[in-house]
Amino acid sequence: IASVDETIDKHLGKVFSEADIVENFAKTFVNDVNKLRPKDLKRFANSHHEAITDLINKSLVEGNVPDLLKVSICRPIYKKGSHLDFANYRPVCEQTVCSKVIESFVAQKVINYAQKFNFINKYQYSYQRKKGTEILLEDSSSYINNELNRGCSVLCLFIDFSKAFDTISHRLLLQTLENIANQK
Repeated sequence: IASVDETIDKHLGKVFSEADIVENFAKTFVNDVNKLRPKDLKRFANSHHEAITDLINKSLVEGNVPDLLKVSICRPIYKKGSHLDFANYRPVCEQTVCSKVIESFVAQKVINYAQKFNFINKYQYSYQRKKGTEILLEDSSSYINNELNRGCSVLCLFIDFSKAFDTISHRLLLQTLENIANQK
């Protein structure tokens, strides 16, 4: 597997600018794990954006996040089913704001990468901007109505893969993405 900096440079683009950092801090609305208020964090980010940008970019390029940014408080949030089954809870973690910023940058870069190489099917609705369950229902209803109006039969199959990602080997996922990118 290619090193993190090679992958960032080759496929995800260059590291982030100070404007990116300040903008992402501005999107942080909840207190972080240290109970810092968003307005204080934004003020801090505006006055210390160079140091924060260097810290975040260094973390991404080196593939090493400082231990202080790895602090989080995890709480189980009930999803559905029996309250006695641990599998029916999902972990939600309060993190440091820098961790949230790094996470949002990496997530956006991965999504951009996936879109660039056409990994995302047009029928993929989750984890897509301006797409979600409402759009899925609108598109599905429209398709079903159109087909019924044409006199066709319609069979729908909706599958919830919500727990499938938990079973994927991250190493295998990274290797697969690297192989696909090298073929393009």
